[in-house]
Amino acid sequence: ITIRNNLISGHGNAAIALGGQGSTVSNSMVRNNSTYNNGIDSTNAELSIISATSSSVINNIFYNGVGRILSVTSGSDLTLNYNLYYTSGTPNFNFDGTSYPSLEDYGVATMQDTNSIYDDPDYQTVGTNFHIKMTSPAIEAGDPNTTVGVDEVDAYGDLRLVGDFIDIGANEFPNVLPVTYLSPFKAILEDEEVQMDWHTAEEINSDHFEVQRSTDLENWTTIVSMPSVGESHLYEATDREPLDGTTYYRLMQVDLDGTTDLSHIEFISVN
Repeated sequence: ITIRNNLISGHGNAAIALGGQGSTVSNSMVRNNSTYNNGIDSTNAELSIISATSSSVINNIFYNGVGRILSVTSGSDLTLNYNLYYTSGTPNFNFDGTSYPSLEDYGVATMQDTNSIYDDPDYQTVGTNFHIKMTSPAIEAGDPNTTVGVDEVDAYGDLRLVGDFIDIGANEFPNVLPVTYLSPFKAILEDEEVQMDWHTAEEINSDHFEVQRSTDLENWTTIVSMPSVGESHLYEATDREPLDGTTYYRLMQVDLDGTTDLSHIEFISVN
């Protein structure tokens, strides 16, 4: 059995559990899943291995708010590696009855998760938007030997493998423009005001938009700033006090990491 490309958040018990009382999971793989703040109605960890043999857990993000990250009760021939663990509380890695306060201590003692990471996965919005930012440590940090299925997609329906290595977690960061457009930036003069609009098709890691104007194509001033909605959206802006003569307008899109992208230039002439 392979469990892959799932997003699991806010569940009362463990996000993923292998085995149970009187039952054992064998020859199975858990990979490229993202879990966040599960076990809220119990003391279960994000990942709970109760009884498993010859199974692997790789390329997953396990994020718990209070620290219950991992619990392994009984297992043999297990492989845990290339995972990303994080908590905003006190870390607890429990393996075979021993509790470890850090990924490093647990890894040294058990020889598991030797290539795993303890770091904030850098979600766009923790708890609601689990797309990873372009600054996420999960990007291209997965097991280089991972074999993906033909046309396999991540939890959001995007191509599973982009770049040289697979990402950790359920979201594969797309190597595409952060914003694509259904209709580009345009400006027209209406009733002595300049009306501007643009319509996005998709927004990935976009922070905000700025409408800028200039009279000489060298010095630009931002006259309108608005946050990115995060999905396809029709934006509208108005310059209610346009300048006399010819004024140039452009749109600057700003990513979460500060990278900018400029549109073409529109010009308006006012007598």
